[in-house]
Amino acid sequence: MSPAAPRVALVTGAARGIGAATVTALAAGGWRVVATDRCADDPALPYPLGSRAELDRVVESACAATPARAAGDPAVVAAQADTRDPDALAAAVRMAEDRWGGLDAAVAAAGVIAGGVPAWRVPVEQERAVLDIDLGGVLTLARVVVPALLRRPEPRRGRFLAVASAAATRGLPMLAAYCAAKAGVAGFVRALAVELGGTGVTANAVSPGSTATPILDQSARLYDLPAATAFAAQQPIGRLLSPAEVAAVIAFLAGDGASGMTGAIVPVDGGLALLASALELSVQGDVDPGERLADRAALLRRLSYLAELLRVQAFHLAADRELDAGQPETAGRVGPERYVSLHVECLRSASGLADERGKLHRVAGGVGGRDELLGAGEASGVFGGAPGEGHLVGAKLGTRQLDLAHALLQGSGPASACGASWHRFSSSSLI
Repeated sequence: MSPAAPRVALVTGAARGIGAATVTALAAGGWRVVATDRCADDPALPYPLGSRAELDRVVESACAATPARAAGDPAVVAAQADTRDPDALAAAVRMAEDRWGGLDAAVAAAGVIAGGVPAWRVPVEQERAVLDIDLGGVLTLARVVVPALLRRPEPRRGRFLAVASAAATRGLPMLAAYCAAKAGVAGFVRALAVELGGTGVTANAVSPGSTATPILDQSARLYDLPAATAFAAQQPIGRLLSPAEVAAVIAFLAGDGASGMTGAIVPVDGGLALLASALELSVQGDVDPGERLADRAALLRRLSYLAELLRVQAFHLAADRELDAGQPETAGRVGPERYVSLHVECLRSASGLADERGKLHRVAGGVGGRDELLGAGEASGVFGGAPGEGHLVGAKLGTRQLDLAHALLQGSGPASACGASWHRFSSSSLI
């Protein structure tokens, strides 16, 4: 009885990061792999992309780690292809079919990042590159590879896999295009899974948290952080993920063990989704009348490895008007105006701003138990400054927001971290 033919995969973004790790994981599992990458910088992006030399090293390393192969028949081959170029991708598919007889899986791992300024100030060419590669590249790959996956005879075991991100479900300031692209990937994979129903081909995605990749290094630069390791604090496991950890899940989804999964967006995020769930419970309507969000925040803050993140995350939630903005407070919750003034003072101090009456807060007029902090002045936020440089456009912070921000500002570390973090640090994760 002849042995079963090896399964064949195509991986984009294979020169480094999660793509490179996926090539290695699949090859170690006995797959034959066409490893593709653009292998050139993009003039629209301000940082270097993967090179042909890096791609060749990935291929060489993966081949060296696989069982001995006959001369001239390596387990992994390289192909230069930009995911925005359907002809180049089609050539890579033909390579797989000519060499190994067909294609069983495709992994869309190519990705880039850009931003660092509000969405309306991002250079158009950078925004277009992020959307065209991170989302458009996934759609283009599917357009090219799905017919090849369906060319396999039944019963099929085809797999279309994509790398989404925790950014798909979280609003990251100064990375709007990246968030939009990754949310689009998740939506596309779900729709594709339905369209492929009954064909024997499934579609799934992984949603990584902060992973030690060049994209995360660039993210740290965009947020003016000293190093990407700063993102580790936001994940309950207390460290960055390795590309190999994400690739291991991709390899599982490509295998027979995942035959019952389709349309799934699998988090590989070090527990970051757990934190998001905890905060959602505190801010989306489950708070009993009179219950203080500050109490919940204090409980969460006792988890030492989340202390820094919680201060930043809570302030982002307040800034995004997700903490019952405009909702009347329970009678008696807020007492004398000096109590409200204390909260405002904490926020103002954290921002490093002077007290500009009519712009920052109004105490002399008598603030009661409703959202009456911002009744006068041109700037409609707690922070001053031009739109996009840290002030809350159109927001009206109620006492719940102030309670929460106040409670979190009492944690360890400089209080100014909250104010500065509103526009220079993301509380969510990137790959």
